[in-house]
Amino acid sequence: MQIGSLQGQHPDSDFFVYAAADAHYFDQHARPLINSVIKNTLHSIHIHLNNPRPDQIELCQTTPRLSATWEYTNKDQFQSAINFWSDPKLANPYLARRNRMLGIKVVDKTLSFDDNLLIWLQKTYYACVRFIRLAQIIKSGQSFLAIDVDGIVRKSLDFSPHSNHDFYLYLKEKGGHLAGVLLGTGGVGSHAFVQELSHNINAEIARDNIYWFLDQDCLDSIVHKYNKGYLPMTYIDWHMQDHSAIWSAKGKRKELQVFKLEQDKYR
Repeated sequence: MQIGSLQGQHPDSDFFVYAAADAHYFDQHARPLINSVIKNTLHSIHIHLNNPRPDQIELCQTTPRLSATWEYTNKDQFQSAINFWSDPKLANPYLARRNRMLGIKVVDKTLSFDDNLLIWLQKTYYACVRFIRLAQIIKSGQSFLAIDVDGIVRKSLDFSPHSNHDFYLYLKEKGGHLAGVLLGTGGVGSHAFVQELSHNINAEIARDNIYWFLDQDCLDSIVHKYNKGYLPMTYIDWHMQDHSAIWSAKGKRKELQVFKLEQDKYR
């Protein structure tokens, strides 16, 4: 699969918050995230949109401190990936990846195998292409905080201590790193890291190796090459503690009443 062209406006501030969403997630999560950043910080925010509606583009173009890029995809672009993952003779590790991808949620039994597969290829593509687009929009010297779109920035963000590393991310208790939060410090190493991550993800997409956690695997494969630091839970708090600056509603946590009430403050 080849990624399409990029449209929209690049961020021009020295630092920006970055997230990505499709049209549905824009309405559900990006609007509250945007408003939370604008209300609680002095920073700008950039959203990358997949298949947006005209009204969503207009909102991004008319909201102060908000910039946006977007792209459009269709089923035909995914056909080669559908053919690859539909191969009945698919061997490991690809077979295990396909089974894991389709097993993350209950498959819709009213849809064909190809249609279910397409849904998950699209979800995976959206999760991965955000890093490719980040590499395309960022300029040398710019710093950023990339977070999942189903987050809320609840307090002012102070990044003054974050200057001694190329980037900062969250280290999982059982090992590995989360792609859900990434703070780039704007240095040469920070820029190189974003470009290498983008290149590696793009290379896998180009050969149709599009599977859930591809972005996570590409991240883990290169972080050791850079001068990395670690962020505290307060930047990606899925426990939703009151003192945390950012709440992240991973998975079913989106349905928690405490999170819904927090989102409602910014709709």
